[in-house]
Amino acid sequence: MSKSVRKHKPFAGFVALMMVLTLSFLAGFTKSDASISNSDLSDQMQSQVNDLLKQEMVARHWKLVDSTITLQSIENSDSKVSAIFDIHATHLLDYSSPEDVPIMKGKLQYVADNKISGQSLNSINKDIAMWKSDLQTYITTPLPYNNLIKAEGSIDSNGKLSKESVAFYVMNEAREWIPYTLSNITTPDEAEKNGYDGLKAQVQELQTKSQNDNIAPTAVVPFIYDRLEARDYGYSSNTTKVCKSGSSTTQDASHYNSQYTYYNCNDCANYVSQCLYTGGIPTDSTWCPGSLSWIQANTLISYMLNKGYIYSATANTCVAGYPMKVHGKEHVELMVYNDGQSRLANAHTNDKYWVPYYDTMDYYQVPQVA
Repeated sequence: MSKSVRKHKPFAGFVALMMVLTLSFLAGFTKSDASISNSDLSDQMQSQVNDLLKQEMVARHWKLVDSTITLQSIENSDSKVSAIFDIHATHLLDYSSPEDVPIMKGKLQYVADNKISGQSLNSINKDIAMWKSDLQTYITTPLPYNNLIKAEGSIDSNGKLSKESVAFYVMNEAREWIPYTLSNITTPDEAEKNGYDGLKAQVQELQTKSQNDNIAPTAVVPFIYDRLEARDYGYSSNTTKVCKSGSSTTQDASHYNSQYTYYNCNDCANYVSQCLYTGGIPTDSTWCPGSLSWIQANTLISYMLNKGYIYSATANTCVAGYPMKVHGKEHVELMVYNDGQSRLANAHTNDKYWVPYYDTMDYYQVPQVA
């Protein structure tokens, strides 16, 4: 009996070997099948981002003209997937006329409800004319919209994306991902109320004739500011290149104006100064290329306030071509688009071009505009 057992040992070893090889083959097949499923995840995630973009257009009351959504990176495990997408689009403001736009409706309603005369009436008429001009451009001229979106979701047992699990994130100025939902967008009702209340506040400020530095100055500045020239200065991009190894700050100097020196990892004030100068604000011995007032954000804003070249504003009075500063931070940007519901900015370090911002801002405006 023992002799018979010894006789079958080689066969048993052969069977065991075949089982190992079979399991290895199946494991390899399963792994290959999973990798194919994982490659499909990028398409599934991109479909979710595309749906988000369409919903965002509706929430912003924009008409999407065209768009390109590009996968930057994707990471996945057995149950989770995370992907970053670059969005480049053009859009139109989807209203028939400037008078139909909520913020303008609010402004016009305030004028209809109140008797305004004298200097206040002249100032308000200029404000309304400026807004009408901008809104007409937004309605008739396709303009850029760019953004960086991260999508995260769960993978089900079949290797498919669970659509209900997908959450979206956008990046603030500190390069931190923060949750993004369509509820972040100003609603038409909110914009209309902002238009009404904003014009009311402007009239009250004009009527007080306060000399406070935070109120519009009465002195005449020695220039007429062409804010649209400042807006159209450009010379920025939505690069993903970092300014140096180990930094998260994005910068691509190949898109900069070569007539100016640039500052590695710290070019925001230098850029906004160039925009303001292009708009018509004159230089002097204190504010000129290379000076501290030109290249440092806080010093730039202090200089402009002290000269009376800018004064404090709100999100509803800071229009295209006006500067703004991240609240509590030494970083400045330029407003390039404001329709009362949506606002876009240009900046350096981090470089951005017609991109939404997600930080609390200190807003400014210029007293005399073309």
